Amino acid sequence: MDKSKLSILFIFFVLFSIVFANSPTAESSVTFSVQDLYPNVSIEPSPILIKIRPNSSDRYSIVARSLIGNLPINVSFELLGNVTNISFIYPTELSLDVLEAKSIGFYISTENISVSNYTGELHSIINETGVENSTPIFIEVSENVGRFHIHVVDEANRSLEGAFVQVYQGVNFVEQGYTDGNGMYITHYYDMDLYYAFLVMREGYTSTTRGKRLTEPEMYFEIVMGGTPQLNFNPSNVTISMYINQTRNKTLTLENIGTGKEKWIEIISDTSWLVPNVREIEYIEPGGYREITVNIGPFSQSGTYTSRLRAFGYKSSAIAYFTIDVRLLPFCGDGVCGGNETCENCPEDCGPCPPPPPLPPGPPGPGGGAPTQPTQPGAGVTPGAGAGGAPGAGAGGIGAGGAYPWEQITRFPRLDVSYPREITLTKLVPKLVFIYIKNVGEIPITNMALYTNATNISIEIHPIMYSILFINETRIFLLKLLASEITQGNIILKIDSGEIETYNVIKFNVISSEVDPEALLREIDSIINVLRKANEEVEELAKEGYTVAPAVSLINAIESKLLKARDAVRAKAYYEAKARIDDSLRDIDDLYMMISKIREQGPAKPAGINWWLILLLIILLILILILIIKRRKKKEEVEEVKIPKKKAEKK
Repeated sequence: MDKSKLSILFIFFVLFSIVFANSPTAESSVTFSVQDLYPNVSIEPSPILIKIRPNSSDRYSIVARSLIGNLPINVSFELLGNVTNISFIYPTELSLDVLEAKSIGFYISTENISVSNYTGELHSIINETGVENSTPIFIEVSENVGRFHIHVVDEANRSLEGAFVQVYQGVNFVEQGYTDGNGMYITHYYDMDLYYAFLVMREGYTSTTRGKRLTEPEMYFEIVMGGTPQLNFNPSNVTISMYINQTRNKTLTLENIGTGKEKWIEIISDTSWLVPNVREIEYIEPGGYREITVNIGPFSQSGTYTSRLRAFGYKSSAIAYFTIDVRLLPFCGDGVCGGNETCENCPEDCGPCPPPPPLPPGPPGPGGGAPTQPTQPGAGVTPGAGAGGAPGAGAGGIGAGGAYPWEQITRFPRLDVSYPREITLTKLVPKLVFIYIKNVGEIPITNMALYTNATNISIEIHPIMYSILFINETRIFLLKLLASEITQGNIILKIDSGEIETYNVIKFNVISSEVDPEALLREIDSIINVLRKANEEVEELAKEGYTVAPAVSLINAIESKLLKARDAVRAKAYYEAKARIDDSLRDIDDLYMMISKIREQGPAKPAGINWWLILLLIILLILILILIIKRRKKKEEVEEVKIPKKKAEKK
């Protein structure tokens, strides 16, 4: 075997040995003896640096950790130095298992203490071995320090217990902990007039970062955590029985059972006979709800009808299923006394009417005779018995005792209309108005429709008509009003049916819009200009080797929100646009804080390169190339020798 092949085999052997030696599957059998070993103990943090204001108190947690060993230990602690004038620890003894960590409470009170510095040490001794350890303590009592009181809430302003809070001074971590039952987290004391960052996390919620400059001795602020919304209809399955040409109302509750606020909710029905009174909901806070009333019907044929009412939010959706059993209208003779059937117009279903009560006696006749009870209205049968009495002159005599009708000759229609007499509209902002109509008359109302008349206002009416309104039933007309200019006037409401016609008036006043479309567009353009400058700064950082991927991702998200805000303005959804703009402004604050952190962390360090491995691979490739060349040359030499031999054989 030539030297080149030996060299290649040697290099393969070396590489294989390196890989195999580092492989987790490589096994070796080692025999060793174990001796009992008491571990040492470490104190964190070390040294202990504390700042506090006069006439204040605070509590720190000091961690005692058992190090490498195989036996448990008992450790005693003691404070030394003048720090004992303002502080104490508890407990003073701990039992630590192998690699176990426990906390010691370090309590400080500066009541009636002036500005000063205190020094000392936390002395520890391991009882089993007598090994001692001392951790320096420095306490500064100063007027130039303060602390934060952080209230963590969700988007419904409910306090969040158990939220994990981390505090940074710049990019340096300083402390962490959990909010209490009231959602409060109180930090330790730190130098004032510095910028501090807070990272808040809780299961089910989106991690939130905020930054604050400490400008007051006791500084209070609130952090709102957003979560994941979840819409839900209650009830989610509705089954109703109705008659042909009848309409009914059903009120559902649209709940947000998630942890975040749901915004820009659109209510959609699958069919024309299921009409919600609300088409859009601006938002529902977590734990909140909105009531939605749907108008069902009318139906022209009997049968079973199904439909869905769907709610689409920005992050979640919900569905309510409707099953409607439509029956024929009740008729006299169907065995059921219902609708407008009575004993008078349908004794077959409702039974005979009860006998009328007796009439009171009529006045005495002119003859002074005693009045008698007639047996039939308007027909006297017994003359008065007094002197001078004459036939027909007694009680109940014809025309003298009067007639008492037992049946009403005419039944009248009547409607009770409830509506707002005066309303205020905002320019270019839609408003919903409900008109409640109750049949308080004596007959059903058929083919009832609502008509309006107003100038400078766009009006939509839902539904267009109700086929029948039974006695004591209530129906709702929904008016969607939109004013395009500032004005005032009257809206004429005309209710027309086959039985009655009524007129009512609503006074309206249009005020200027709280959200100006032109101002929204200018605000969007301004934020885009700020975003472009931030993007240029991020690009420069990327060229210098900084890690800018999070900042680029946030810039893209803000740009997407601004584009959607512009689309919302064009669609005249001004409140939606305003909400997206406000979100973008908050994101801009987070972006610049993120850029500051990127600058403080410095350029990313390139990963270490194993130059020896690269060198070995290069040598290996060169040797392989040399081997290939040599084999090719040898083959050519063999061919040159074979050719003369073949020619000689042929001769």
